[in-house]
Amino acid sequence: MPDTFEDIHITQKMLKQISKISFFRERFNNLPLERKWTEQLHEQMTFMSVKSSLALENEDVNITNVAEVPKLISDILKQRLLNELEIRKSFPIYFNTKDLSVEQVSYIHRFIDNVNDKISQERGNYRKGQKTSEAAYYKNISKKLPRYGFLPRLVEEFVRHANESNIEEVILSGLLYAEFISISPFFRANAQVARIISKGYLFTRGFDKFQILNIDSYFVEKQSKYYNALKEYVDGNPTKWIELYLQAIIKAFKYTSVQIEHISGRTIRPLANEVIHITERQKTIVELLKKNSQMSGSEIAIILGVSRQNIFVIMQKLLKKKIVEKVGKGTTSRYRLKLAN
Repeated sequence: MPDTFEDIHITQKMLKQISKISFFRERFNNLPLERKWTEQLHEQMTFMSVKSSLALENEDVNITNVAEVPKLISDILKQRLLNELEIRKSFPIYFNTKDLSVEQVSYIHRFIDNVNDKISQERGNYRKGQKTSEAAYYKNISKKLPRYGFLPRLVEEFVRHANESNIEEVILSGLLYAEFISISPFFRANAQVARIISKGYLFTRGFDKFQILNIDSYFVEKQSKYYNALKEYVDGNPTKWIELYLQAIIKAFKYTSVQIEHISGRTIRPLANEVIHITERQKTIVELLKKNSQMSGSEIAIILGVSRQNIFVIMQKLLKKKIVEKVGKGTTSRYRLKLAN
């Protein structure tokens, strides 16, 4: 096994970053998110994360959501995106225990890289000319992990070592990421698998209860630092990489906080540790403002079938709670959701 796992030096910067992550972890895991919000956030953040993952491999996907996948020209890129989305959406299936297994790692490698795997053609990989909506995945994907071949002994030893390690969990997740990139036996899939394994590991440890963190976008933003830090890791110096990885998690929590504020209509503010309780009618108005960037009091009153004076009273309460803000004056004034800080 690499000396990194035995001799890694925990810097003061790492300790501060771990403290912030622990703070965010506890706060986010106790958020009163409605199911419809978590489903929307999960789909949105998963897709963004997969796009970033492919971008780090110099494969840009110029679409905004998974519904636009049929627009992709490359069948190979289309299947890689669909495969990674399927894996990331199924973390509870693939990471249902706290220990990684060689079976899991082997299966995920095969699944992601099946577009170039002739053997896997029998197991339902994407075929040219097949409609995207009919793209087949491996059989019994939601039931159990099949055994496909074997991974090199190095990977098996690495997984066992990781399971027995006493290293702080979030740091171990970063080591998993970098080490899988270093030792992956499948060239095309190695970095994608590294990101999925480390994210799945965080999921099993309760760092992302709602599966909404997007760590990869930060690496795209800091792409030069990302590659340099990984190079230093391979050369035996893991410090820069672990510090960058921890910073990516912190940024992911902060970015996700903004998304939660938006999707909840500013009624949940994770960074401020605030949950604003509002009435059903106020919730209806918030949903209207989420769909319409700005609305006048008269427009809201007509939709709800109430008086203008009634709406004025309700909006005053929402203004006081800093959920909405007023734009303009007099008869031209309009309301909109208050932007997240």
